[in-house]
Amino acid sequence: AVSRVQEVLRGEEAAFDQTVERGMQFFAEIRAEVVSSGGSVIPGQRAFFLYDTQGFPLDLTQQMAEEAGLTVDVEGFEKAMEDQKERSREAMRDQQAMKAGVRPLELVAEQTAWLQQQGVAPTEDGAKYAFKTGRPDRSKGDNWRCICTLTTPGPCEAVVRA
Repeated sequence: AVSRVQEVLRGEEAAFDQTVERGMQFFAEIRAEVVSSGGSVIPGQRAFFLYDTQGFPLDLTQQMAEEAGLTVDVEGFEKAMEDQKERSREAMRDQQAMKAGVRPLELVAEQTAWLQQQGVAPTEDGAKYAFKTGRPDRSKGDNWRCICTLTTPGPCEAVVRA
């Protein structure tokens, strides 16, 4: 059991060493770009790339930048992190919708051109209806679904009994 633990630890140490080595190589390239352009700030997007794709910690990037007389755009890093989180959340929502059998309606150029040829006027790009997936909770009075549009004169265009 002890030898297995030591083996796992050696493997983890080797993997971390590779991560640091790759990160240092990418950092050297980024540093050279910044210095050659006369800058003094590692762009947040580039620092995030090191973090996200190379597993290179931000604090290590900051330390190396400081040693090179540079700084890191931490605000830009945090923005890139938030953008990535939003992409991840969106992908998860899409995945959950697909599992629930909901597929997005997408019209390609040929379809929209055909609609235009038929005299269908274009509309604004906002959402036309809301989709709620899952099962209605009858104890809360959810026993129907309503499809509402922006142009519906009444409260609902169609009611579907669950």
